[in-house]
Amino acid sequence: MPSRILFLFAIAATLGCASGGAAPGTRRSANLITAEEIAATNTTTAYEAVEKLRPSFLQSRGSNLSGSDNGLPDVYIGLQRYGDVNALRNIPALEVQEIRFYKGAEAATKYGMQNPMGINGVLEVTLKH
Repeated sequence: MPSRILFLFAIAATLGCASGGAAPGTRRSANLITAEEIAATNTTTAYEAVEKLRPSFLQSRGSNLSGSDNGLPDVYIGLQRYGDVNALRNIPALEVQEIRFYKGAEAATKYGMQNPMGINGVLEVTLKH
């Protein structure tokens, strides 16, 4: 009986120390896609990279009561609105430094009245210079 308990503790300790899969020090942000991640995807457009790395960025968050909103986030390059998520198809993946997703409240705080559909969030694209 005592050897069985020791065995179970050994298994529990081993499982508790198991790695989550990421290399030490390389914690991935759920709301940020980096140039390094994009380069590793071998994709040609920013849309394809987002689709592969963070597909949740491209999901609808519902629509407004008037039905005029598709529920998708707006895309900004810097502080300038670039279009809806389909605009990412016009941005070459290798030109992207990072893509950051801002949720509704964060988007409204950062972009204010410039972001008419802020409740759906914003994908902010930073290009390499």
